[in-house]
Amino acid sequence: MIGLRADRVTVRRGGRALVENVSLRPEAGELHVLAGANGAGKSTLLGALAGTVRPDEGEVTLDGRPLSAWSARALARRRAVLGQRETLSEGLSAREVVALGRYAHGGLSPRAALVDACLRETGVAALADRAVPTLSGGERQRVHLARALAQVSGADPGAVLLLDEPTSALDLAAQVHVLGLLASLARDRGLAVVCVLHDLNLAGAWADRITLLRGGCRVAEGPPGDVLVPDVLQEALGVRVHVLPHPISGRPQVLLG
Repeated sequence: MIGLRADRVTVRRGGRALVENVSLRPEAGELHVLAGANGAGKSTLLGALAGTVRPDEGEVTLDGRPLSAWSARALARRRAVLGQRETLSEGLSAREVVALGRYAHGGLSPRAALVDACLRETGVAALADRAVPTLSGGERQRVHLARALAQVSGADPGAVLLLDEPTSALDLAAQVHVLGLLASLARDRGLAVVCVLHDLNLAGAWADRITLLRGGCRVAEGPPGDVLVPDVLQEALGVRVHVLPHPISGRPQVLLG
């Protein structure tokens, strides 16, 4: 099992490098967070990993094969993507949107039971019959997370889940629920989960590994305790911070001032 690999990826737009010479190796069983300031290249790098952004240099491979060598259906069976703005919901109920995640799998799995399980896992089972356009932003976000989860459910270990700011519209309780779910999906089901996050304390609390970007370049990568340190964060974010261990978990917590 080789998994998803980005090797020396550079993406340019208008003569400017949005991502420059970045390599990344998300591992099965890990929650890998991409962090950095606005414009650091997080979403562009995630798009390259997903196959929706074509690198100008370097290559992204899945199980040793370039993404371009995979058929759309075969790729959809091995990786799911949750973007910042999901539009596949007009006129559909929450249950119907989540069922779309099983499209690439045909009739190979008990769709109804699996869809209901994904709705429960993401905390939106009570919304199953609601039309998605009537839901709040946070509710829609969790419905689309359930759709992505349905897409990789039952896949072989090492399937990839790519998420761009999946907690951006969520309240605090929902953020904790979603990050805990993503961590458990990685740990218990052997998924490789790559997640763009702005909140460094969520990253510190839940990530197994963090890649910190600045200006399209990788500044640091490693466990939270190695990346979330004052000097590194000042270099990447341009702000002075204090980092203290959480009183219970010992994981790094970032304080301003």
